[in-house]
Formats: sequence, C-alpha cells, structure tokens
Amino acid sequence: MAHTLPLRLIVVDGSLAIVPAPRTEDGEIAAVILHSDALVGVFREIFDHCWAGASVLSETAAALDSSAPAADGGWEPTGRHREVLRMLGGGLTDEAMARKLGISERTVRRLVSDLTERLGAASRFQAGVAAVRLGWLDV
Repeated sequence: MAHTLPLRLIVVDGSLAIVPAPRTEDGEIAAVILHSDALVGVFREIFDHCWAGASVLSETAAALDSSAPAADGGWEPTGRHREVLRMLGGGLTDEAMARKLGISERTVRRLVSDLTERLGAASRFQAGVAAVRLGWLDV
C-alpha cells in the first residue's frame, strides 16, 4: 500500500505500460499503451520509487487492528463526523465535501484530521479501513 501515487499506471513488464491520457472530446476515459522500452523504463522507475516507500497491506491492517479497538475510548462518530466519514468512503475531495456540507474546506480538513487521529490512522485510507472494521462505514 502506498500513501500517494503521482498517477495511475500499469506496468506490465519491461516493454509494456498503460498510462492515462486526457479524456476524449466525448468525455470518455482514455489511456495510452506504451511499447517503447525507453518510455516504459521511465514509468518503471516511477513505479519502483512508489513501491520502495509502500508498506505491506497486512502490516498496515495489523497496526490498525491493534489501535482501532481502543480508538478514543469507545467514541463513535455522529453528525458532521459521520457525514464526512461517508463522503470519505465515497472518495470525495475536501473541496467537494465542503461544498456539499456548506462549510469551509478548513473545517472539513479539521474533521478529517480529527477522524484519522481518533482512529490512530496515518492516512485517509487507513482511517477508512479502521472505520469499516469498527462498523462505522459500510462497504
């Protein structure tokens, strides 16, 4: 598991990679299939760089298992925290959540930070995993 990725890409092997392309005029999602060894090599380097900083998902889950049950002494999200948690689960950005809730992005960031801290998570993804395990978020 990696916390961030610079772009979505698929590296098949040393001579084939698939990278995103701008949407078509019709709004269709597009991709470019690369067969150039030189270009594929560049994307392999990006992949390897991200992979080097990643952690094994089972290790991340084990860390969450040990911290999640004690997540803030039995605190459970209500109100805005629950709404933000649902929107996080839906993949919304802070900006989109702020628009939907009619609050500032700063307030959304504070709520997200509060949730991740209470769950003992280092990322939004880890917070989501912990929230699912605690039954706060349906999958």
